[in-house]
Amino acid sequence: MTPADTMTVYAAQGSTYNTVVADMQRPPNLDFAKHWLACYAMLSRSNTLEGLLILRPATRRELSAKPPQHLLDEMERLESMEKLTLDELVAYLDSLPIETPEVLRTTVLSKDSVAREREFLKEKRPLRATSPPRTRILKRIR
Repeated sequence: MTPADTMTVYAAQGSTYNTVVADMQRPPNLDFAKHWLACYAMLSRSNTLEGLLILRPATRRELSAKPPQHLLDEMERLESMEKLTLDELVAYLDSLPIETPEVLRTTVLSKDSVAREREFLKEKRPLRATSPPRTRILKRIR
């Protein structure tokens, strides 16, 4: 039996809460990649660091695992689709009998907009898959 307001990591995906109590200990027989995803979901459900309580933290080794390969492959596929659809959108806009505002052409619709967005995200999210996104939070809590 569990309290009525208890849910699994998978049930909590996509939601945020004012308070989260996370048990991040890896269950037996759960591979590191799936556990990494579960830890990410647990840590990212709380609105604030103050609203996050970790009962049993995951180990550094577990948090240093990378996401499952299928997720990395899908992210790569989506990035390539982003470039393709941007090129198609620009071609479609060029075919219309209207002028596209110059500010759009030089920012959102420019050929290098995908690369510029990627660089922007690197600056905002300096930690990569080799270093788990929430390691800093765990260090502050301990």
